[in-house]
Amino acid sequence: MVGPLDPSATLLVGQTGNVAQINSDGTVPHIIKPVTSYTYYSGSLTITAATAATDIWTIAGSATKTVRVLKIELTGTQTTAGQVTVILQKRLSANTGGTTTTYLGNPMDTNNPPCTVTLTQYSANPASLGASGGAIRTGQFFFPGAATATPGQYIQWQFGNTSDQAAVLRGTSQLIAVNLNAVTVAGGTFFVNAVWTEE
Repeated sequence: MVGPLDPSATLLVGQTGNVAQINSDGTVPHIIKPVTSYTYYSGSLTITAATAATDIWTIAGSATKTVRVLKIELTGTQTTAGQVTVILQKRLSANTGGTTTTYLGNPMDTNNPPCTVTLTQYSANPASLGASGGAIRTGQFFFPGAATATPGQYIQWQFGNTSDQAAVLRGTSQLIAVNLNAVTVAGGTFFVNAVWTEE
């Protein structure tokens, strides 16, 4: 039986963590489900692509949480406008070496627990790439010349927003990388944004 909210209601917590509100007349207006995952976001600094660039950015999993990547976005420019092959690559072990900048994500809600994911961007290629878990997405995208006003493509990959799963990272050895297929993008500068949950 469903009734109105009652300020004198009793709250009962079940074994699964669900909270049921029971009004003084015995009605149950609703069940409150606990928050089991927390959402975070990040935006990279300017990424200057290396010669024969491989991975230019990665998001690695957590030692304590299951990470579900929901969205990755990419924009950029180059000296001369043209098509660039971009691979969104799953890796099953960590990259090593390279010149890197690392940072953490930001919580969508300041009450969220601290972020446990590590994001890395590369200005020099990794000395060794982690084991491949396969290409999640591959495509050729138009990036404009830096000195022109021509708009480039705003690339957005989304996961878990329909009936498909999010891109899941389990443990710090698993990561997702934005990879430029070992091609030199002259004057290439890029920005990568991401949204994910930790649970």
